[in-house]
Amino acid sequence: MPSCLNCQVEASLPNHTSLTELKLEFTRDEPLSYLQWRAAGLNRKSINWAKKSAEIVWSATNGIVNKTNTDALRSYILDKYRCDNAKNKVLNFAKAFLKYLTKTRLDTRYYAFSLFLEKPKTLKERKNVTSRIITKEDVTNVLCRIKQAELDGTIDSNRAQQFTAFVLFGAYTGQRHMATTMKLTVGQFRDALKLEEPVIHVKPSQDKIKMEHYVP
Repeated sequence: MPSCLNCQVEASLPNHTSLTELKLEFTRDEPLSYLQWRAAGLNRKSINWAKKSAEIVWSATNGIVNKTNTDALRSYILDKYRCDNAKNKVLNFAKAFLKYLTKTRLDTRYYAFSLFLEKPKTLKERKNVTSRIITKEDVTNVLCRIKQAELDGTIDSNRAQQFTAFVLFGAYTGQRHMATTMKLTVGQFRDALKLEEPVIHVKPSQDKIKMEHYVP
């Protein structure tokens, strides 16, 4: 937490009050308002995480921001989720919501409680392969299944070519299938193939984090 914010918080507290004794409030509508504002432009998966996070924040605090409730919120998140990515999403939502309250209520004391929502520092275990990594064997297996389905007559030749192209594009480029690949157009591929060195221009609206980029 920035030192300047610490000074503002300390200046706003009575002499006999510490942060651990402070109790602030917010209404049920405020996390919903923040959720609506934050969800603008996000994809469906991110919106679902934001909704889940908003509900967790409300359930753990019931509209009361104090050390007891923020500690309980942090403990609940750390116990509920095993994946660091999931923990980060909910904790970051909670801290961002406190910052939102600081700005909408013009009260820096709300964001001061983000101090109690920090994730514990742990050594990351180094892994060579995780369950989310797709290997060359996985890709080969999918392509074989597509070919077999074509031979069996389950899918026609055109559909088999489409599926094969989709799998190979994802395997070679690493683009997210839901957030990016499914949003690409035939025109973008045609434009890329006209270039001396084929490169697809991915628009901000076709990327999960709204980052415009080029894919060889």
